[in-house]
Amino acid sequence: MGARMRSPEDTPVGKMRRILIDNINVFNADSRYASIISGIPGQLIENVTLSNIHIHYQGGYSQEDAKIVPPENEKVYPEPWMFGTIPASVFYIRHACNLKFKDIDVDFEKVDGRPPFVLDDAVNIDIKNTNFPLPNTDVLPIG
Repeated sequence: MGARMRSPEDTPVGKMRRILIDNINVFNADSRYASIISGIPGQLIENVTLSNIHIHYQGGYSQEDAKIVPPENEKVYPEPWMFGTIPASVFYIRHACNLKFKDIDVDFEKVDGRPPFVLDDAVNIDIKNTNFPLPNTDVLPIG
């Protein structure tokens, strides 16, 4: 989500809510970006369900990369590269509420030192029946 405001000045930011993503299979995913669900400050992404997903990431990032705090960049068209390397290895969730993750299976080509989930301004996140390798890390995955 972005706040580019292409319409007249008084047009409010749009909303992203009631989204279902199901039955996805990804191979050789670029680990710089993980999977990003990011609203903007004051405008949460709401009521999203992700289910029956398998992702094979390239991996290879370190525990140091888990300390990165991505910029907001809300005035830029939303693209994965705009945040730079993401601190999570699987899902980076910011400015979101009421998300459900069910039957998520993730593996890596190379070991990745980042935590699988990093949450920032994210509430009511339900994670069930997920399978992914956990890194040996002292970085807390929830911000």
